[in-house]
Amino acid sequence: DVTANRNPAELAGLLEDMEAFAGRLLEGTLPDENMRETLEEACGKAALLDGNDTQEELYAAYGALRDALSASQVPHATGVRPVTLAEGDGKAGAVYDLGGRLVRNTADFRKGWDDLQPGVYIQGNRKVWVR
Repeated sequence: DVTANRNPAELAGLLEDMEAFAGRLLEGTLPDENMRETLEEACGKAALLDGNDTQEELYAAYGALRDALSASQVPHATGVRPVTLAEGDGKAGAVYDLGGRLVRNTADFRKGWDDLQPGVYIQGNRKVWVR
């Protein structure tokens, strides 16, 4: 946890960084108006706090902003789009995680992805997003 053993001033600095990132997201297009409202609300609450506030208040604001940012991380925000299968695309080569580690030697797009942890994988020239 990035908040472990942090003093209030450090937590306030972390919140500032998160607010800046959220601001960049809010400048763009979010697919859901509720998502936008949640993110704006979390940013507003975090903006009212500083290093003089209690750790409990800072942790609460951090949790709300972290959750709102996490919910906003959808495919359009990361540049990774879901795979659309074309006929004949059933079998393909090795699958790697984003760290370059081999996850499996082969995969079948129509079956076999369900056992992978949610995340982004690379197969051939494709980015595969597993939910």
